[in-house]
Amino acid sequence: MWGAFLNFLVMALNGGKMPVSLEVTSWLGLQQFVELLENNYYPDYTIISSSTRLPFLGDMLPYFSFLFRRFFVASVGDYLLGIGVMLFLVHHLRKEEAKT
Repeated sequence: MWGAFLNFLVMALNGGKMPVSLEVTSWLGLQQFVELLENNYYPDYTIISSSTRLPFLGDMLPYFSFLFRRFFVASVGDYLLGIGVMLFLVHHLRKEEAKT
């Protein structure tokens, strides 16, 4: 719940767009993503600048996907959403296990 709220908050304060750190994106070697961001290819993302509100809640944390075997950038809200989903699944799977 908190993850979704934080993502909503940062996007609401930045014109409906998620701010993305170009420094972290470049450091991760996502050059194609950087070029597309600079050319405003993604309507839901914007580059973090001095006018960005709550930039620390934007996509600025490295995330490695084992499924796709590559890095992405994620936000604090994304991490909290992931943790919440995992806790939800563990809780409900244990509940089902206890019934049997």
